[in-house]
Amino acid sequence: MKCNVLIKAHQHKIIDLDKKLPFIKTLFPKAMIETKSYAEESCIIIKDAIDDVKLKSIKDQVCDVKLNFDCYTYSLLGLSLLDMNFEVSKDVANKIINNLDPANFVMKSIMVMDNKEQSISNLFTTVLFKYFQTEKMIEIASEDRFLENSRENMQELREVLNDELNDKYFFRTDSPAAGSSGSLGPILINDDKDEVPIDSNWKDIGAIKHTLYQNKTSRYVFLLKKTNYFKEVHEALVVMCRQDSLIDASGYMCASWMENINSALDEIRNNISSDNENKFYWRELKKNIEIMDLNFLEFHTTITSNNSLMGKFPDTMDFNFSRDYIKEYREYRRKLRDNVFQMLNEVKYAINNLATPGHTHDEHLLQEETEKVHERLLMISFIAMAIPSGVAIMTPAISIIIKIIAASAIFSIPLIYFSFRKVQKLLSYKRNMKSEFKRLIKLESDRIRRNTEHNERLKTMDELPEDIKKGIVDLNLKGLSALEKRLSMLKTKL
Repeated sequence: MKCNVLIKAHQHKIIDLDKKLPFIKTLFPKAMIETKSYAEESCIIIKDAIDDVKLKSIKDQVCDVKLNFDCYTYSLLGLSLLDMNFEVSKDVANKIINNLDPANFVMKSIMVMDNKEQSISNLFTTVLFKYFQTEKMIEIASEDRFLENSRENMQELREVLNDELNDKYFFRTDSPAAGSSGSLGPILINDDKDEVPIDSNWKDIGAIKHTLYQNKTSRYVFLLKKTNYFKEVHEALVVMCRQDSLIDASGYMCASWMENINSALDEIRNNISSDNENKFYWRELKKNIEIMDLNFLEFHTTITSNNSLMGKFPDTMDFNFSRDYIKEYREYRRKLRDNVFQMLNEVKYAINNLATPGHTHDEHLLQEETEKVHERLLMISFIAMAIPSGVAIMTPAISIIIKIIAASAIFSIPLIYFSFRKVQKLLSYKRNMKSEFKRLIKLESDRIRRNTEHNERLKTMDELPEDIKKGIVDLNLKGLSALEKRLSMLKTKL
């Protein structure tokens, strides 16, 4: 009996598959790699991605079988599926069948890879995160030129990431959404010899009886009785994984935007309450929200253009699912899709409301433009006054000393005035910049505190195997190091 277990992971980006191919060939030098259409979309398929791996046990049940790995990578959200397949005897199959759900398999199974025992879940950090070049992304974003986190810096960072990693990251309010998300995928048991008995735990979901079953406890465990349908069912499960990544990424990004928007509310409210007249602050706030709105629009249009994927049922040719299962699946997906678009609309609404204070303080920008006009009019007045005065002092009866003093006075008045105004604006700008850096320092400190607390909570999660826990914690520490580096740079600006 053969089992296929899918682990899925994605990032919040669009991958250029053609440009990514050389890196993939370097990462998996012994694998067979091809670009083709699979599960209704073009992808890169990596056959035999990892060598010499054994599955030692599944939830304390000894197996000692060879693990084979294939990988499927899609452009949208960089979805990558690690397809583990292995064969077990009838005796072992009947012992593990009730424990062969995705959570038990990934969290409580042990494999031997690189001559080291480790949990299956550690594949996220040792393979998938490495494949996503997560550390390289953190390294690039931590370069000194990007630490200021200005709009110009972030635009340059977009271009650098696209050039060096061939990934077009989605940006949140002020930074790339660089996190990786991994989760458990479907399990397909190919029981072509009919060795697994069908009991009340299984639901027949094939149009032809005794062909395909779904586990009633875990909706992502499937039992196939006719091996000739394997390819079609496998592709259908991959389509389901693509739908999951689209829905999960939408939920994460919307939650992330809401968190960032919510964290900005106190600061804006305090500035309104204190009648802050800092023109620099209101001008920068307005521009930042415009960039945030465009960042969200980029993600929103991507999700909307793939709307049909979220609610569709996978296409098949020879194999057919039962009508009841198709109806149930579509209704389930419809609710998830409706929830996604509700969240997108809520974020859009929140950004529109966040922009309101900036619009109400547009008089600061109008005042600045008015001052420029007044200064130009004043310069014209000085010139108009200087012309008759210059003619008057040219009279021969006036001594040369008086002429020099009068000419100096005529030219000194506008010079002194505009020099004074320039110094005044410079001091005001420095005060505004100092206030802005204090604000950024507070935001960065809060972000470091939240990330540190998250890492500490992660360390206490007993349900996670120690190896993957350590891998994630170490990766988070690298991200924290970058944040602390940026905080130190901001403090030097004060």
